[in-house]
Amino acid sequence: MSTRTIAAVAVCLTLAISAYLGLPLLMRPAAVVPAPILEPAGDEARAPSLEGLQPIPLTRQLASENDLAVLSLVLKDLCKGQSKPLLLHDVPDELAHERKQLDSTQFPPGIDRVCALVRIEPSAKLDAALAGKPPCPESEKSALPLWRCFHRHYPEAHGTLRMGLPVYYRRDELIATVDTGIGCGPLCGEGQRFVLAHRAGAWKLLAVQGTWIA
Repeated sequence: MSTRTIAAVAVCLTLAISAYLGLPLLMRPAAVVPAPILEPAGDEARAPSLEGLQPIPLTRQLASENDLAVLSLVLKDLCKGQSKPLLLHDVPDELAHERKQLDSTQFPPGIDRVCALVRIEPSAKLDAALAGKPPCPESEKSALPLWRCFHRHYPEAHGTLRMGLPVYYRRDELIATVDTGIGCGPLCGEGQRFVLAHRAGAWKLLAVQGTWIA
């Protein structure tokens, strides 16, 4: 389990205990503090500001030359500290209109070989597991125990991963953002936005910002 996932679980437990004991809430899931991860260290690694920037027009060449490299860095970072597999929905999240027009709506070939602890699964199968389909017994189909049903289908897995395709920007350099969401239980999950830049001929991961906590 990654450090960020452990932190997310700790926040969720604090909220649950506070609610149970009637204590005032000192933290709110909506007030997620961005947690930058800089790579490499130094001024060169500072994440660029996206304020006022609009995504640049997507082309097939832009996607084919960059999507795999960008998503590979994201998956490698997500794999850090994981001990159990994350099951990646095979359908990317939140497809931009331009990607639909260009028929660039799938993860690039080779994404399944980036990290052994991220495994691509059909979204329909994952949704069915979370919906309590057999072999889940009727007793485990209420709202909270649905993750028990999921782990009957996938006993080896930590949880599910949803990931969008890169959105590209330009401000003196080519920039990409990728949104992800991990689900691992009723009070276990987090969303993150990865910010990357193309520098010195290669993509570099500059920052990871929390976007939500379950």
